[in-house]
Amino acid sequence: MQISELDAQWAANEFINYFKDFKTIEDYVRFTKEAAVKKKGSALFSLKDEFFNEDIHPEEMEFEVKFVGDRFPKSVPQGYYHEMLTATSSHIIEHNIPGRELRWMVYEKRSQKIIGFIRFGSPVINSKPRNQWLGESANLPLLNRHTCMGFAIVPSQPFGYNYLGGKLLALLCISHFAREEVSRVFEKDIALFETTSLYGSTTSASQYDGLKPFIRFKGLTDSKFLPLLHEEAFHRLHNRFTLLNNNTPLTDNRASSKKMKRQTKMISIIRKSLKDQEKLAEFNSVIKQEVLYI
Repeated sequence: MQISELDAQWAANEFINYFKDFKTIEDYVRFTKEAAVKKKGSALFSLKDEFFNEDIHPEEMEFEVKFVGDRFPKSVPQGYYHEMLTATSSHIIEHNIPGRELRWMVYEKRSQKIIGFIRFGSPVINSKPRNQWLGESANLPLLNRHTCMGFAIVPSQPFGYNYLGGKLLALLCISHFAREEVSRVFEKDIALFETTSLYGSTTSASQYDGLKPFIRFKGLTDSKFLPLLHEEAFHRLHNRFTLLNNNTPLTDNRASSKKMKRQTKMISIIRKSLKDQEKLAEFNSVIKQEVLYI
């Protein structure tokens, strides 16, 4: 697909204006989270009573895992999970997740207040620390059969700060209960759990510190995926490309990771269509800033 110079310039400017002021991935996270909070409006401030803030000694606490989604009996609605996680987490909440996934909300049983969120998913295809640990690139069918990944391990506050809630959730992820349930839901035989730390260039910034022998640090991850445009900016661009593509979306609506694939395709079309070399150089320099890659 190729578009006109006018459309290519407009689309390039959309990307440039969105990404040009982000100097670090933390800038991007703060911007997108602020947008999510504004979208929810003042409703977020009434949610504090949903989260655990009781004066209970840890020895007196009891915990309960509730499954999320209609496929499970007596489950938590998926919309409620997303709303609560958006109010809590500092990272970007993606609703459409590729591959198999399992979401949990964890409660303190006596108070019935939320203490955290967990989302398991299929492992990422390539991981430098994993390859170094194995001594070679992973056997992907074998990896997919026996590995799951923690994509969200988020304690509510102030439970996380007061009670080291992130460590509790991380240990729940490698419990026998978790292995059995993930194996059942994913129809696999899980033997390895892995995750990444959102912030920090060393393990000193991680909630997983001090969890040996259950969870071990295996190196820093590298990625070359440009962060995704948030909802309004993404839909404004993709709606324009859909019209230019004979009113057809850039990928099938049932495709996995469709938002990432559509954004990647839009970037490719802009590069192919843009004839103004000065604008093309500006576009490439903005979306190739290494500080933006996560």
